[in-house]
Amino acid sequence: VEATLEVTIKKELPLQVDWVGTLPEHLILSAIRLDPEKIEVFGGNRILENISTIYTTKIPLGNLQQSGSMMIYPVLNPASLKISSESKDKIIVSYVIKSRVQ
Repeated sequence: VEATLEVTIKKELPLQVDWVGTLPEHLILSAIRLDPEKIEVFGGNRILENISTIYTTKIPLGNLQQSGSMMIYPVLNPASLKISSESKDKIIVSYVIKSRVQ
């Protein structure tokens, strides 16, 4: 039986904000911008071949009342993934919240 070695590779993946909960009923999230939009990670090729997105730390929508921005972090799952030295480990998310038109 031939043993297959785990090869460490780099992969650039899009970031996705992990929103939780809901906004107050009278508000809608109308725009989101991430800086950066992608992150380069490295890890085992078998793990990375099944990962297409890196999620961020959770942002509770119920706490948001108006447009703004905040610093969030990527959540590496599994923990064996590492952020490439060329990528930022902090993400700025800017969001626009508007009143829902009645």
